[in-house]
Amino acid sequence: MVAGFSKAVTLYLVPVLGLAATLLSLFAILAPTLLLHDRVNLLVVSPSTALSQSGPSRSTDGPSVFLCVLGSCSRPSSNASITCILPALEPKFDLRVLPANEPCLVLSAPSAVAPAFIARKLTAFLIVRMWFGTAVKDFNATILEQGAQGHELVAEIGNGFTMVYVAHAFYAVPVISLLTKFNVKLTK
Repeated sequence: MVAGFSKAVTLYLVPVLGLAATLLSLFAILAPTLLLHDRVNLLVVSPSTALSQSGPSRSTDGPSVFLCVLGSCSRPSSNASITCILPALEPKFDLRVLPANEPCLVLSAPSAVAPAFIARKLTAFLIVRMWFGTAVKDFNATILEQGAQGHELVAEIGNGFTMVYVAHAFYAVPVISLLTKFNVKLTK
């Protein structure tokens, strides 16, 4: 029974989880510039009353910007189409849809070498998470300082980071399986 379970894990589960992990990592890195434009991102600036009024926030119409390490996508209103810049290893975010008095300077791109390392190391992705986390905190603090004169925008960390964490969790099964196989072969 244990041998059958081990064989099933090795032959079926490991390749499926490896493929799922690879696809999730690719989606998180390539979105929103190449695919899933408004679904997957690392940082999103969207219209909301969460910072401008007390009580429950309500949805409003306004500009949205979706950021990742390869570039950005934006739309001027909820009904408008999304426009994306070409992906680049040293991206320049297109923040023109945001109002002129918004704190665009805090939404800067990470280092040009970050995308190359993100594909390989979780640590580099955690650094980018801290980078975007600081950008979110600074952007929202600046909106709060503007008070009633500020626009109804809020910055939030996107779901791309969760996708990468899940992808790395999926990678654990193939790695453990390979290490177990290697250990068994060494002990024979």
